[in-house]
Amino acid sequence: MPDHLHPVERMRSHRPLTPLAEAETFAYRPWRASVDGPVLGHMAWSLAEALCAAGQARPDGFGLCLTDAPTDPAGLSERLEHLRHWAAAHDLIPPERGERMAIRPEPHLEIAAWADRSLMRPFGLWLQKVHINGQVRTPAGPNLWLSLRSPLARSAPGEWDTLVAGGQALGDTAEVAARREAFEEAGLNSAQCAGLLPRGVVALSYQTPLGLHREVLTLFDLDLPADYEPRCHDGEIVLFRCFDAASLETAMLALPIKFAARLIIGNWVRRQQECDPDVLQTGGDMSC
Repeated sequence: MPDHLHPVERMRSHRPLTPLAEAETFAYRPWRASVDGPVLGHMAWSLAEALCAAGQARPDGFGLCLTDAPTDPAGLSERLEHLRHWAAAHDLIPPERGERMAIRPEPHLEIAAWADRSLMRPFGLWLQKVHINGQVRTPAGPNLWLSLRSPLARSAPGEWDTLVAGGQALGDTAEVAARREAFEEAGLNSAQCAGLLPRGVVALSYQTPLGLHREVLTLFDLDLPADYEPRCHDGEIVLFRCFDAASLETAMLALPIKFAARLIIGNWVRRQQECDPDVLQTGGDMSC
């Protein structure tokens, strides 16, 4: 993990309190691989109860502990894969994604295991992702490209996002992941990505229909020429639009924008207004 991950900034979505009948949507139980091991994630009460009822886990105080789970990374990964098969067969989690993701108790700690991406949200695991702000410098000021996610996208269907956003698979560096996603989602080749500029790392925790979503985002800025036209290769994006400062401010109020993307775009806007946008931002500081 890169050193500039310390410290990470954590932000939570603000939701109103709800009746007790809806509590499982907003309350999550911590889970461990072993009684004396670290907490690896947090899952909804209904999923925790299903695992315990089936003997896949057992209560451990307020939380729960997996049954028959090795503590070494390879052994725990195999146990989680068996658990994923069982949970998917019982319609408790989405189908397999085919992407292996690293599992860490905390973003700055060593890898404890790995699992298919479909396990990450339902089990409340930290997911590493990358975002690219595609910016076009003009005499009137910088413009910013946004992308509209397909209504069939697995997550955040029909919502606007940064130009590029995607997962950082097991074994990838943030830059490798950013370059891969840049080609798949926006048609950017290696030469066009040569100017990728790291802007920092931020950690978010928020509620989603699939569970507690915890993600560590590595942010990049990328200068693009005025004649650049994005092209999506993976089917997740249906529309691109380049916003100037005025229309971007209106879009932030009017358009459905992903929770994480809204924070990232807002940070980009503040940096253009208040800071030198060419100064490298490191650590979890998103204040400029």
